[in-house]
Amino acid sequence: MRVLFSSMRMIGHIRPLLPYADALLNRGHDVLVAAPQDAGAILRDAGLDHAAFGHPGDKQLAEISGLFANKSAEEVVETAVGKIFADLNARSALPGLRSTIQTWKPDLIVRESMEFAATVAAAEAGIPTARVASTNSQGEARVVTLATAPLDAIRQEARLDPDNGAALRAEPAFTSFPPSLDGNTLAAGARAPFRVRRDGASVGRPGNACRCRPHRPRDVAHAKHE
Repeated sequence: MRVLFSSMRMIGHIRPLLPYADALLNRGHDVLVAAPQDAGAILRDAGLDHAAFGHPGDKQLAEISGLFANKSAEEVVETAVGKIFADLNARSALPGLRSTIQTWKPDLIVRESMEFAATVAAAEAGIPTARVASTNSQGEARVVTLATAPLDAIRQEARLDPDNGAALRAEPAFTSFPPSLDGNTLAAGARAPFRVRRDGASVGRPGNACRCRPHRPRDVAHAKHE
C-alpha cells in the first residue's frame, strides 16, 4: 500500500508522524511525506522521502502573527487555525499536494492534524484520510470547529460541496495522549481516537528500529476501510 503523509513544516508537527511512517515502512508499505521545502532536512534525517509543497512564506505569516498582540490564548488559537492553518497554509499547499497525489497515486493519506490541504485534495481524488493528533482530544475538537468555515470556502472553490466539518469529524484519528489529558470531548461530538503507546525510542533515523506499539497495530494500515 502507498501511504502519503502530509504535515506543516515545524518539527512539533512532523515528529508525531514519524512513528507511524516508521511502522508502515517496517511492514513493507511505501511511504512518502508531503511538507513544505523547509521540512526537507528533518525528513532526510528521519530517512523519509519528501515531496515538497507550497508555503505562504514567513513575511505573509508575520503579518497575521502581528494580530496576536494583546490577544487572549483562545483568540490566538482562533486566528492561527482560521487564518493560517486552514486558510493560508492550506491554499499554498494544495497545488503541490494535488500534483503529488496525481503522480504518486497514494492509497491513503495520513495528515498531521493541523495540515488541512490534504482533506480537500483527498476529497477531490476520492482517497481516504486519517490524522495524527498534535494536541489532546479536546484541542483537536476545537480545531475542527475553527477550521470548518475556511475549509468549506476552499472546498467550494474546488467544486466540492461544503460539509460543515463532517469529513473532519468522521476521520479516523490516532493519538499518543492518554485519556486523562483529553478533557471534555463528548459535547463536541468528537470521534474517539485510537490510542498509541510509545516506549520512548528515537524514531525514523536509519538504523533505529521503531518501538512504537499501537494497541491496534493494523489500524493505520487499514484506516482507509473505515
